[in-house]
Amino acid sequence: MKILVIALSGIGDALMFTPALMLLRKYLPEAEIDALVMYRGAQEIYSSNPDLNKVIHFNFLEEGAFKSLKFLYQLRKKYDASINVYPSNRKEYNLINFFIGAKKRAGIIYLRKNKSNLGFLNNIRVLENDNVHNVQANIKLCEALIGKKLYDEPPLEYSIPVNESVSANKYLFDAGISASELVVGFHPGCATLKNHIKRRWEPEKFAELAKKLIGSHSARILIFWWTRRERT
Repeated sequence: MKILVIALSGIGDALMFTPALMLLRKYLPEAEIDALVMYRGAQEIYSSNPDLNKVIHFNFLEEGAFKSLKFLYQLRKKYDASINVYPSNRKEYNLINFFIGAKKRAGIIYLRKNKSNLGFLNNIRVLENDNVHNVQANIKLCEALIGKKLYDEPPLEYSIPVNESVSANKYLFDAGISASELVVGFHPGCATLKNHIKRRWEPEKFAELAKKLIGSHSARILIFWWTRRERT
């Protein structure tokens, strides 16, 4: 059986699917499981995941309609099943899932805008429940796909590559930060897509939190920032 995990919605949503991915591998050990991602961050999270056979990266936003259709045509009819990870309530994601052409297409029936976002294009569906965690919703999708109740709920999984661990330890050492110190990382920015910019905390709140962590726990504060690299 060949399964394609469609995780186009971002880093956090890709990570939230890792417990379900672990269960897919556990109950379908012989399956070929690939992932399709749009963001480099999601690709990095999945690239070291032992439950995946292959990670396919394609930036639909940057490549445009013609190149995107050409790319999708290469994947068409190559998978027996596909899964739109939760949440991914956008018509573009459902169209991509449909165009890939797997016989079994799993997705959530969303309580809001499901029809307008073409949720009916998926043929294995689980009703959204606002009281259920994203991880559990993804596990329910896998239950529906394989037709088996899954009682396990594994933790989130991200295997840090050895080279990245070595690089991080060297950075901390060079900065004079010992292993016994509390290190807290702040990432004050976020994407501007889909109104995510409205989730940003004001800089003053980050500053106040940093002061409290330093004062109460002698914490060392690291600020992470991402800048877009120009394509060549």
